[in-house]
Amino acid sequence: ALVAAEEAVGLFRETAFSCEVYATHLRDLEVGFLARARPGRIGVGLQSFNPQALALMGRPFDDARFLEGMARLADVAPTTVEIILGLPGETRATIEESIKFAREMDCETIQVSLASPYPGTELFEYVTKNGYLAIDPFLDESGYQKCTIKYPGLTSDEIYQWLTVEDIQRVAGFLRPTYDRTDGQDGFVSLDQKVP
Repeated sequence: ALVAAEEAVGLFRETAFSCEVYATHLRDLEVGFLARARPGRIGVGLQSFNPQALALMGRPFDDARFLEGMARLADVAPTTVEIILGLPGETRATIEESIKFAREMDCETIQVSLASPYPGTELFEYVTKNGYLAIDPFLDESGYQKCTIKYPGLTSDEIYQWLTVEDIQRVAGFLRPTYDRTDGQDGFVSLDQKVP
């Protein structure tokens, strides 16, 4: 319906927008639409490269199809790969693997966020049932999100450290070419957290 509406009205040719896609399920129809509409940025939800975490979330994943989808999207618009830290089954090794995998992709930026087990969600039920809810409330006294999940061998503080200090150090070199190529207009790092 969106493709037909765009063909009839042409709204997106005159309106700046960004969008989110799941690269593993990308079809020619969506790629063609995005190529005509020219979004300013395409967010691509990888979440994790950990098969256990993805299975626990009910997210099918095929790395070859994902990489193919990313290559197709890179020809359409700047892409941001989105990773979530603290998903079920996460370990230091799986965090490293997900970030390494994201860094090897053809994308402009990487966005890293914390898993948020909100009440009423499957993630909340999972971490509560298994004793993985580390702290409550979700926000500190200043309104910043905390890492509220812990797993055996991985504390909430370690997950938070990945998001802040270590991730910035690892990503800085990756983002620098984009920052230089765009005269400082892109290649930025954005945090929703305070650095301790």
